[in-house]
Amino acid sequence: EYRWDALFVGTLDYPPNVAAVRALSGEIWPAVRRLRPGSRLCVAGRRPTAEVARLVDRMGAELVPDFDNYRTLAGQAALAITPLPLASGMQIKVLDAAAAGVPQVVSPAAAAGFAPGFPARTAPTDTSFAESVVALLDDPVESTRLARTASEQMRARYTTELWSPHIAALLTARGRAAWSDPLG
Repeated sequence: EYRWDALFVGTLDYPPNVAAVRALSGEIWPAVRRLRPGSRLCVAGRRPTAEVARLVDRMGAELVPDFDNYRTLAGQAALAITPLPLASGMQIKVLDAAAAGVPQVVSPAAAAGFAPGFPARTAPTDTSFAESVVALLDDPVESTRLARTASEQMRARYTTELWSPHIAALLTARGRAAWSDPLG
């Protein structure tokens, strides 16, 4: 039994995260609640703006403005959601959820920084996002499979231990030369 059905985490004064909370409150979370009455949402992160607090309240969600440990927070949620309309690079919130073993629904923008086939449900529209959330909440076998696969892939491809030798090489004299003159 989880405290929340879904968890969104981010710095809550960062414009893309504020936009995600707007998307949640506009169409996504009301649709989830219509399809699965009683669903519970947590929005967590530093520096929530007054707008974020109002939107979270309007959704009937819980706002956790500060938390000490992501794994503890994520362990209280059935799934993580990342409905970012805009993003660049790898989203740490997606890696954190994978590392914590939490299944995920993400927007295409949030998925774009990862290798094709990253094990998360990707939903391009507000309607499909809400439907994907409900589908995972209602299918614990698929949720468990998705979470396990994402956790395995995260450890196999995205840990700092895997990338640190490459970064160290860049910092050597040979690496610096290659970095400053990529044509050789």
